[in-house]
Amino acid sequence: MKPIGIVLLVIAIILVAAMIVLYFLGKKAQKKKEEQDEQMKAAAQTVTMLIIDKKRMKMKDAGLPSQVPCGRTTAPRIC
Repeated sequence: MKPIGIVLLVIAIILVAAMIVLYFLGKKAQKKKEEQDEQMKAAAQTVTMLIIDKKRMKMKDAGLPSQVPCGRTTAPRIC
């Protein structure tokens, strides 16, 4: 056999081996993901949320108690 034929044969064998390994790793990962999905469905909870207001306001106009500091300064000040 010519050297180029041997090189191509070795490359083909390596590629086939890599495909087989990836196939089995993929099957294993798929089983693991299905188990995790089942656990997620079992632990799922329904949450009811009450959204009061979504608009942005200045801190002093928001109607917060006087104990809430204004802004993000290092020394909090009362509005």
